[in-house]
Amino acid sequence: SDVATNQAITISFDRAMNHESVEQRFALSPALAGCSGSNNCHFAWSGNTLTFIHAHVNFDVSTAYQVSMHAGYADATG
Repeated sequence: SDVATNQAITISFDRAMNHESVEQRFALSPALAGCSGSNNCHFAWSGNTLTFIHAHVNFDVSTAYQVSMHAGYADATG
């Protein structure tokens, strides 16, 4: 609660990760309508921290969102 509608989502890992495998298994529910097929939403990495940035696409007020990581992501060593 009390999260800004433009707040980025960050996930920190305890080790270096395979970026592509993590990004492909990231899920946000409900999805942000303006993200699909656009450059408005993207991932950025800083060390072992993934940030989901949704520029110009805000969360809906009074909507609960859930972030999930589907099985199969890998660390940098595979």
